[in-house]
Amino acid sequence: MPESSGEEHVLDSVKVDADYRPFPTFEAWSTAAIDVGLWNSFVAAFKDERSQANEEIRKVVLRFALREAAVDTGAIEGLYSADRGFTITVAAQAAAWESLMREKGPEVLGLFEAQLKALDLVLDVVASRDPEGGGVRLSEAWIRRLHEVLLESVDVYRVRTPQGVQDQPLPKGEYKRHPNHVRQNDGSVHAYCPVDRTASEMHRLIEELGRESFARAHPVLQASYAHYALVAIHPFADGNGRVARAFASVFLYRAVSIPLVIFADQKVRYWAALSLADRGEPQAFVAFIHECAIDTVRELTLRFEKARSVPAEQSLSALESLYVGHGNLSHQEFDAVGARVCDWVREEFENRLMTLKIPRHVVATVDLKRHPISPGTPGYRRLVAPETSVVDVRLRSAPPASAEVRASYHIVAAGSRELPFAFVIEKLDSEDSFEVRLTEVDPAGTPTFRDRLSTWVDLEVGRLLERLSQDAEKALRGAGF
Repeated sequence: MPESSGEEHVLDSVKVDADYRPFPTFEAWSTAAIDVGLWNSFVAAFKDERSQANEEIRKVVLRFALREAAVDTGAIEGLYSADRGFTITVAAQAAAWESLMREKGPEVLGLFEAQLKALDLVLDVVASRDPEGGGVRLSEAWIRRLHEVLLESVDVYRVRTPQGVQDQPLPKGEYKRHPNHVRQNDGSVHAYCPVDRTASEMHRLIEELGRESFARAHPVLQASYAHYALVAIHPFADGNGRVARAFASVFLYRAVSIPLVIFADQKVRYWAALSLADRGEPQAFVAFIHECAIDTVRELTLRFEKARSVPAEQSLSALESLYVGHGNLSHQEFDAVGARVCDWVREEFENRLMTLKIPRHVVATVDLKRHPISPGTPGYRRLVAPETSVVDVRLRSAPPASAEVRASYHIVAAGSRELPFAFVIEKLDSEDSFEVRLTEVDPAGTPTFRDRLSTWVDLEVGRLLERLSQDAEKALRGAGF
């Protein structure tokens, strides 16, 4: 049932007062059944995920749930409209959430902020638990303070008097001064606690919450009982439903670190369950609160899991990067550039040897081969295709000065796009190397690169011929000449 605001003040309050049915004792309420096994399984998973989250993630996830509860507690009472999409937008603080809230009405943002502030007050009272009994310090004064915070953005409430409907100043943090019985859609009148019994009934409620049996009870029984008893009393002129939901959150948050979240689209079932409790049948309302709490646990468990999982976008980016090599080329395109470099190296060696006047008793060969040797430069790999990525240069001299020298030049590719050089020409069995930037060879070899390569090849050919000359001289002397 929605909050009453005292509009039915003109009813025959004396007659209706007599119809007030005091809220039950907790002992009577606690006979309602709870699926403890179902509760324990979901709560265990929730606590496990929560324990793996860092403090910042815990705060973010809890804040999401608090904002959900704060949005829909007002929507349940028809203060503004809210669907699940709107609630999630506000709870997640998505782009333009404040503008969307202002579109609901000029007063809506203020109502939401007050409702959120009231839930912060719930967190405060849970944090200040009694060190001796391990319970929560609850009092009438604290409940009145909760009402005061919840209704801080509301200045008046509507009352129907013999003179007509009037707006009167709202007594915040004070018990009602006028009867707030309400006429229901079927014409019947629902009786709340008479004004002169409100203080004593609230005192009785605090006594029930202080009993040892209550302290030992399941949090769903605690939350549903506290909620129902406060609604049955209806101690305030306005805002009783919102106070009751925030009040129930005390017990759920103490046990599981969640608020009571009831969505606006659940209000028909919510009010129907409350009506059954009014008839002395608490089971439906206990089951409803149980369901809401488990659903919140399930939602937050998923949010904890999501917070520590790799975002899909990150995985897609990583997957895409697997197909991209240096310079944003595909791996095949990149290796094709490396193959061109290999061909240029071979061509430079052939061209240089052809320009030399090599004696007829000296034979020079330049071949493309593949050696199963791992790159010597950290972070580099062999070309995958084509397989021939080694330029093999051999020089042989004929008898009696028989000698042979050989040098192999391995073209290796960068294994990471972050490396400064796309390719390195390694000289096998040597620390000598020749670095190549991608911009020097793609889409074509620059004149500067070709000149530098030519100079390097000329240097290498000179070193090979020097070695051959020295080895041939030794062979000739060894043959006795």
